[in-house]
Amino acid sequence: MRFVKDIVVAIDVGATNTRARVAEVTGAGQSPLVLSDFETQVGSATELGAVVSRVASGAALLGKVASAVVAVAGPVAEGGSSVTNWHVDAAVTVGRLERAGLPAGRTSLVNDVVAGAWGALARIQSPGSDQFVELLTDPAVGGPSLGGGTVVYIAPGTGLGAACLIRHGMGALGASAVGCEAQHTTASRFEGDMARAADAVADSLGRAPSWEDMVSGRGLGRIYSALRASAAAETPGPDDDAKGARAIAELALAGTDPVAVEAVFIYYRTLGYFAQMLALAYLPCAAVVIGGASTEHNITLLRSSGLAGAFTDNDRLSGLLSRIPLYVVGGEVNLEGGLWLATRDERP
Repeated sequence: MRFVKDIVVAIDVGATNTRARVAEVTGAGQSPLVLSDFETQVGSATELGAVVSRVASGAALLGKVASAVVAVAGPVAEGGSSVTNWHVDAAVTVGRLERAGLPAGRTSLVNDVVAGAWGALARIQSPGSDQFVELLTDPAVGGPSLGGGTVVYIAPGTGLGAACLIRHGMGALGASAVGCEAQHTTASRFEGDMARAADAVADSLGRAPSWEDMVSGRGLGRIYSALRASAAAETPGPDDDAKGARAIAELALAGTDPVAVEAVFIYYRTLGYFAQMLALAYLPCAAVVIGGASTEHNITLLRSSGLAGAFTDNDRLSGLLSRIPLYVVGGEVNLEGGLWLATRDERP
């Protein structure tokens, strides 16, 4: 009798790049064995359908596709989403994904940051993992082990995303995911160099900046332009944030541009205050995890930026915040979260 492998598929659909991972289910409570990875550029639902068909066909050659999870850059409701920054043909639905070849009745659509939250949780709960994970803080009570409470996940990158896992121990997942759009609220009023940068960004925008206006790819460009204009006693214009975030980060990593270093440090300290706000919003908080490929790439800058200090900088609740572990994870946590969810699909 021929043994048929159970296969799971995770697909991460971004505004530009789409990544897919096919894995074999190895056993209850064990991480699936990754069999293949695939990456391409996708800019519409029609193009995504062609990619899904290709991935599903390849997965079917390896065994029985038991379940699939597709993560998308956009809010998900009633099995559908409109992908952020796809201006035409942007609607992605479970039905379209199943017609493209993913298993009927066993395909799920989730927000990409929510998928990242599940992947981040799996990462920090697997200390033997060879994937990047670092504890930034030394919690004053309880050590680095994950205690009871919520897990907040924050994903800075092209934009800024966040989600929270409410851990209650029930069901196959043991937690419920809660979305978050707090990044679009007005950022705090800062002091010192952070305040000067935020004021300059506000002048260029014509309004008070949101958290995402400061902590995003364009946000880093805005901070950099504001600092350069301040040094030259000028007012930055609305298009002065054109220098790419990657270029600014590379200048900072090389240490050849002091303004780039200061801009990156302000960016990460702002992220630290945003993380503090979410940790206090989702009490009791077991951990805050900051993830993403750019976060891992810039880890040396992040360590020196003062992010951890900003996270605990609170006149009334610094003691509480100092007891919350603050982690950084890198790599493909969205795909890892998708596979984690797919292996726990209990539908008949």
